[in-house]
Amino acid sequence: MASPGQDEATALARAALGRELGVGESDAGELIRAEPVDWPNPSLGCPRKGMVYLQVVTPGWRLTFRVEGREWRVHVGGGRAIVCP
Repeated sequence: MASPGQDEATALARAALGRELGVGESDAGELIRAEPVDWPNPSLGCPRKGMVYLQVVTPGWRLTFRVEGREWRVHVGGGRAIVCP
């Protein structure tokens, strides 16, 4: 059973991962882990060099997908998803 908000987070993550990989959302792999997280700021744990972020707690999710044997982390919060290196 999914936690509240997990389905929406998974959909955002699949869309972001699909864009990153150049595939459709349905080909964005198998969800292998989903953890609720309170990110310390809107960078969602994947800050971009040179960017400054407001220090405000952003509730979200850390999701891990497996695509063709490789694991991909996608961080979700504030209505957006980021594929992390």
